[in-house]
Amino acid sequence: MKDYDAGVYEALCECLIRTLKSAEPNPKIVEAAVRFVKDRDISTLPGTNELEAELKESLPFKTSSG
Repeated sequence: MKDYDAGVYEALCECLIRTLKSAEPNPKIVEAAVRFVKDRDISTLPGTNELEAELKESLPFKTSSG
């Protein structure tokens, strides 16, 4: 993977985290975030640890299933 690809994924994680912290996050965005952190190839990229932590804090029921 190229360096700029990792930067794009990190920026995407930051956007997803901001969305999760909003008062009422869009359910489709939440689902995308859950899929994002569960993907084996993506889960090792920068930003995904923070995204997963935010998911667990904000939406524990979403990450425990599936």
